[in-house]
Amino acid sequence: MKKLMFAAVASMAVAGFAIESANTVGYSTGTSGADNNFITVPFNAVGYNTADIQAIQISDGGNGGIGWGTETFDIWEGLPTLREGAGFIYYDPSMDLSGEATTYYWGDASGAKAVFSIAPGQAVVVNCAEDLSFTTSGQVPTGTVSFTSIADNNFTGNPFPQTIDIQAISISDGGNGGIGWGTETFDIWEGLPTLREGAGFIYYDPSMDLSGEATTYYWGDASGAKAVYPLPAGQGVVINCAEGLTISIAPPYTPAAE
Repeated sequence: MKKLMFAAVASMAVAGFAIESANTVGYSTGTSGADNNFITVPFNAVGYNTADIQAIQISDGGNGGIGWGTETFDIWEGLPTLREGAGFIYYDPSMDLSGEATTYYWGDASGAKAVFSIAPGQAVVVNCAEDLSFTTSGQVPTGTVSFTSIADNNFTGNPFPQTIDIQAISISDGGNGGIGWGTETFDIWEGLPTLREGAGFIYYDPSMDLSGEATTYYWGDASGAKAVYPLPAGQGVVINCAEGLTISIAPPYTPAAE
């Protein structure tokens, strides 16, 4: 069972679910499961609306067993087609032929340090041993994160450094009425692609709610009951839907006025 329970650290100025500053900077930590870890980076690079791959750091507590070509990073399109140019390897600094690296880093197949931006809400796949420590850092996103879906499997997740509920994720087709009839699904995968028990949901039109209480689209279980399911910071998920829809993820706090 994967352990991707990321915890926001107190250095982030988050109080009462309100961001004290649009430039709040912090970091979060988590523990890897074996093999494929589906994660997002719950921060942006300072001053940018994307995260850099080097913001994801891995540690084995100084035992020296990492960085020798066994930890990899990929972005998948579909199942599991790799996005071109989005496959990297975690290196010990001694592997840098330029002699400039002083810390562990993500690099290409030749060992050159990678410069690669990760879009807000983009889930990535980090393949590594179990019980390593993940650390991500950067600037807290201050508003809703939205992107346009690809066909079938969209690897996304919680892009904020606090837990959100599944209902914070919404899908829109611009009001055309073509969504919410059982074709849009949400899953959390363990491995490739074993589903996490109790983490599979369907997107419903409010008319599908037999209780008559729903007024908006919602995620529900197989019987149509509205789901309550927490997504920790950095948890990667898979949303299966048509191409060209808007997927939006609302923050779990109210941004303070600048």
